[in-house]
Amino acid sequence: MYSIDETKETILKEYIKGDTAFTLVKNDALPHDAISQLEDMTQKVKEFGLNIDYFPTNFVLQSGRTTWSRNTKKFSCR
Repeated sequence: MYSIDETKETILKEYIKGDTAFTLVKNDALPHDAISQLEDMTQKVKEFGLNIDYFPTNFVLQSGRTTWSRNTKKFSCR
């Protein structure tokens, strides 16, 4: 994470390269671990009081890790 601006409601984070959950589901290639990682991530996001968009195109899988990545925002779980 590079910066947070609560007034403008923005979080600046690094770009994550990888396949989106949408693409993996479409190609029947979504790892089973991705679901449990998403469940863990949901709990962590809730604990931080954040509200994220749970669209399949916002989740990137890279090196066995599911990452929420929308524009320049990112939240990941191992």
